[in-house]
Order: sequence, then C-alpha cells, then structure tokens
Amino acid sequence: MKKWNILFMSLAISSIFAMSILHVIPYDIFMSSDNLKPIFPINTTIISINGNVELATNATAGNGTLGNPYIIENYDINASGAGAHGIYILNTDAHFILRNCTVIWADNGYDGIHLDNVSNGIIENNTAYSNVDNGIYLDNSDNNTLTNNTANSNSENGIYLEFSDNNTLSKNTVVDNMNLGFALYSGNGICLVNSHDNMLTNNTANDNWNMGDTTEYAGNGICLWLSNNNTLRNNTANSNENTGNGDYYSGNGIFLGDSNNNTLTDNTANSNTNSGTAEEWESDLGNGICLHNSHDNTLTNNTADSNMN
Repeated sequence: MKKWNILFMSLAISSIFAMSILHVIPYDIFMSSDNLKPIFPINTTIISINGNVELATNATAGNGTLGNPYIIENYDINASGAGAHGIYILNTDAHFILRNCTVIWADNGYDGIHLDNVSNGIIENNTAYSNVDNGIYLDNSDNNTLTNNTANSNSENGIYLEFSDNNTLSKNTVVDNMNLGFALYSGNGICLVNSHDNMLTNNTANDNWNMGDTTEYAGNGICLWLSNNNTLRNNTANSNENTGNGDYYSGNGIFLGDSNNNTLTDNTANSNTNSGTAEEWESDLGNGICLHNSHDNTLTNNTADSNMN
C-alpha cells in the first residue's frame, strides 16, 4: 500500500508540474515548424460575412476590385462549440482573397469554410481539418478559385461543390476524409454535385474512406454526380477505400455518376479498393476510374493500376 501511495503522489506532483509548465509556454511553441500553422489553433472568433459591405469591413486591405481585391488572412479558428461554420461568406460578388487561415473542429451540421452565393473569391493556402461536416463547401457559388488548400480528416468531404459552376480547383490536398454513417456524398476527397464547367487540376485526393453502410457516392477520391462539362487534369486519386456494406458507387479513385461531357486527362487513380459488399452494382466499387450512366465523356492518358473491386 505504501508503494502505491508513493506512486500516486509522484504522478500527482508530475501532473501539477506539467500543467504549470504548459501554462507559461509561449503560443509559438505550439506552431508546426514547416509552415508555422498552429497545431492547436487558438479560439479566435468565427468569421461570418453577409454581403459586400461586411466583406469590406472584415478585410485588412484592398478595395474589392479585380486588381486590388479585399484581403482576409491569418485567422486560426477552433470552431468547436460555436454552432456555426468556421468561416462563412455569403452573398458577395466583390473580388477577395481568403488566405493563410486554419479552421478545425466545426460542429455537426457545419463546415470549416463555407461559401454561399459567392463569386470572384480566391481561397488559397488555407487548412480545414477535423470538421464534422466538410472542410470547404461551395454552395451556389460560381467563378471562384481554390488553390493550395489542405482539407484533411473531415467527416464528410474535403472539398464539396453543389450547384457551383465555373470554379477552378488546383493544387489542393484532400486526404483521410471519412464517412462513418449513412450520409450521401460523404467521405470523398473532392465531390461535385450538380456543378458544371469546373476545372480540377493537380489536386491530390488520396486515402479517403467510406465505412458507412447503405450509402452512396462515398469514399471516392474525386466524385462527380449530375455534373457536366468539367475538366479533370493531372489529379492523383490513390488508395481510396470502401469498407461499408450495401453501398453504391464508393471507394473509387475517380467516379462519375449521371455526368456527361466531362474531360479526364493525365489523371492517376491507383490502388483503390472495395472490401465491403453491395446489393447491386458491385462493379461500381473499388475502381480506378468508374463511370455510371455517364455519356460522351473523354478519357485520355489516364493511369489506373492495382485497383481491387
């Protein structure tokens, strides 16, 4: 008994000492060395902007023109418990750049970065990870550019476009996004739904995963549904996986469902797998590139090796 008392006291003293050290450690100790982004972002207030006037108010530079866009930058947001999107911009058409921001832990029903009815935005060098819904979501938003963003380990999709046209997505990294439940269009790296004339180039969409049952369009690297006239060039979609049961159209590197007149060139989709079961359409699981009910698409010089249905 004496030995256990001594051990307990030692642990207690050690814990108090550790807490006192953590209390005085400067904030920059918690910064990662490669890009000086916080490992545990501070609880900066969420950003919510409605309209061009509020966009101007929140900007630190610029006047909203093409040559001098508004600048919003360098926010680190822990959205846990906020009951809102980490960064929410809606109803704007002024030119702006959102850059160098980190958003984590947005609650169920909310995204890390959410654009609604937004045009002329450049979203660059942001990080959105471990959000309960999507990392970055464009809803009814046209003529935007997303480049060099990282959207990893979100519970729905890394980047999700719905009713959003003429956007450019380039050099984004979307990995380890996962669907655990029954939601449609979840656990994909990049997902386009009813979105047309978009350009996707040089994106990395690896290791996304669906383990939910009886779901559809999940766990793909890049997923298009009801989306036409898009261009996918030089994207990488490797090692995406479906392990759920009773699923459809999941675990593929690149999947097109009911999507026509798209162009796929120089993409790589290797080592995607299905280890779950399907009640039907099992051939639409675990492919490198899979087209379902999709017509007049052009595929040129793509690589799809070592995929397992």
